Amino acid sequence: MTPQEAHKSGLSLKDALDKYGIWRRYNNKEYSPPHELPDNWENDPAYLGGAIGNLVDAAFEPGRRRYEVQQEFRRQLENGKLIGIGYLSPRQINHAPQLIPADIWQLGKINFEKSEIENESLKFEGVRIIKPSKNKKISGNKQSPKVAELRNPSPNPVGRPSSREKIFAVYEELKSNGKIDFSKPMTHAYPAIRAHLVEKYGTEKGFKNEAIRIAITKDFQAEAERLNST
Repeated sequence: MTPQEAHKSGLSLKDALDKYGIWRRYNNKEYSPPHELPDNWENDPAYLGGAIGNLVDAAFEPGRRRYEVQQEFRRQLENGKLIGIGYLSPRQINHAPQLIPADIWQLGKINFEKSEIENESLKFEGVRIIKPSKNKKISGNKQSPKVAELRNPSPNPVGRPSSREKIFAVYEELKSNGKIDFSKPMTHAYPAIRAHLVEKYGTEKGFKNEAIRIAITKDFQAEAERLNST
């Protein structure tokens, strides 16, 4: 099977997430509100704040579960259980679809609606996903010179630490102090990380949720999996 044939038979990112995402695992997971309330909490104003907190948390729970499905979907692409094929962006009329390097999926920014993935200077559009078959291997899957050039640009000159380095340093500090809860979705750690960054650097610039996600995902998932296995 050529990359062109694989691309033609594949699903868009949105459709592939619906088909291959492990929705049942996360939708069947029992939900526990963050605040425990007694049976007669309605009669005690002291529990009002906790009740409101539970309602707010419950409202965000579907989004957290969808995020977890997306992260598991990324892992399937990273370890080769699923394969992505797309056009190097900006797409030219003579471009052919290419296999997307597996390591891009973990940190790349995915647009499910547009079926695109972007990681720093490398971007693929018109992305399609297939599930590999033992009987059908994709030929011609060597990395093109253009992709290699974009993935390995000339090293930047030494200068100030990047936002990613700052974020990871604060994350490591909080982790060593036991202030990162790896039993919860990674998004629970964002507010604490951002608060420490703002306190340390006096700005939120460069410290949005997406930047934090990119900086800590790999280590957070490794720690969460290690704790789950013990």
